[in-house]
Amino acid sequence: MTASHTTAVGWTQVGQLGSRCRRTWGNMGLNSEITATTPRLRKAWSPWLGLPEVRRFRSLISRGAPERARLAAWLSSKGFARLSVALVVIFLAAQLAAGPGQMHFDSYYYGRTAQRFLGATPEVAHSMSINMLCADIAVQAERSRRLDPLRLAQGGPAQDVYQRCLKNLSPEVAALDPRYDAIFDSRPGYPLVASVFARVMDMRHSLWAASLLSTILSAGLVWLILRRLAAPPLAPLLGSALFLTLPAGAWSLELLSEGAALTGTLAVVLGSVLLLQRRIPGGLTVCLTGYVFLFAVKNSQCLLLAGLETLGVVALGTLVKTQRHRGLGWLAGVSAGAAAVAAGGAAALGWPGAAESLQDTFTGHFKTPDVSDPWARLASLNATYWHGWVGDQAAHPLLVVSLAASLWVLWRWQLPSFFVVVAAGATGVASAVSQPIATQADRLLAPVWLIVVLGLPLALHGVEVLRAVGQRSGVVGAGATRAP
Repeated sequence: MTASHTTAVGWTQVGQLGSRCRRTWGNMGLNSEITATTPRLRKAWSPWLGLPEVRRFRSLISRGAPERARLAAWLSSKGFARLSVALVVIFLAAQLAAGPGQMHFDSYYYGRTAQRFLGATPEVAHSMSINMLCADIAVQAERSRRLDPLRLAQGGPAQDVYQRCLKNLSPEVAALDPRYDAIFDSRPGYPLVASVFARVMDMRHSLWAASLLSTILSAGLVWLILRRLAAPPLAPLLGSALFLTLPAGAWSLELLSEGAALTGTLAVVLGSVLLLQRRIPGGLTVCLTGYVFLFAVKNSQCLLLAGLETLGVVALGTLVKTQRHRGLGWLAGVSAGAAAVAAGGAAALGWPGAAESLQDTFTGHFKTPDVSDPWARLASLNATYWHGWVGDQAAHPLLVVSLAASLWVLWRWQLPSFFVVVAAGATGVASAVSQPIATQADRLLAPVWLIVVLGLPLALHGVEVLRAVGQRSGVVGAGATRAP
């Protein structure tokens, strides 16, 4: 069957759908209102419709099946590549214009570790990082003053804020329990990347450059995953755009390790997809690289992902017998092995585990004595936290609605990859369960948006369904009748 034939079938179905809509509007008495509104809409849009690029696109989609087939071919070849490059260029231009985002308290620790990678002593690394953090706090205070109509005429407080920050925050940080330092010492990956940029720029911009690089790599990995899933031509581009605009991309740009962790997670997903498609050498290489990188960036995320991937693979092999092949076996072995190595490696290196993390949560960064029942407190806090979270989602259901749609699309069109993608997204839920703090919810749940980023673009397979329906009904072109 030729491309022009299948394209004509798809457009025929769209035309039939439009006819049914017009009949429905007529039954509801809306045709007259639509007729009266159409000229006003046409007048409002006429300046935009007259642009050369828009005229060219309209001529391509209105001439007929051969021209529409050429448009599809353009999107699947050089045009598609040009659109992808344009997306990256626009994103980079916007980020360069905006500059680095606001620093977090954790950014101090990542900057300090990066300074030590460059050879600074602990004292010098602390001094440089605390100065960086206080300078940013002063800038944010000045920005808040300029946005406050009641304080607009007052003098700039930036220097006073900076001096007070150095006076109060530096001793407070120095007095923190060494166990809190150990949490960040177990995450060398992100500051190691930042230290490369620190050779040519200041530390704040170096952390930002590392986050920006991670974000672009993650968008590229989304593009590659959707290409491997045989998605329609525009789906990879749509997935990358969704990643850059949804909370997953926003948190990737923060001066934190979240961006690098998402990059490692997506690398594991890509390797898993390759293994499920029986591309064993490439899949093993990408999957192992993702796990190693994730272990260096955030060991807890690596352990969660490896454990959930193992459960997902077992569920896939149990429910879908046709997926029981060598690639699935390799994926199960790699995931289980990564979980064991992540747990054993962290213990061997003396990195803190779940028990230390809970004590950090319930003692305010070890400022108060350790609690005797952290797990019971965690269960109680989770009950309150998730009750409130459900209420928030009822008022703002964007995540829940888009997540439900994405899960259905993945289950309907990419069942093998469904388990892999859901495992990656579930790491966000697991992180929120282990640290149910309302102020940290958006950051911890960022991986959940990967399900939306990789699921919604696959809804473009609906065009394929329309074509299949047309083929089954015997439609051979616009205005054609069913064959006898």
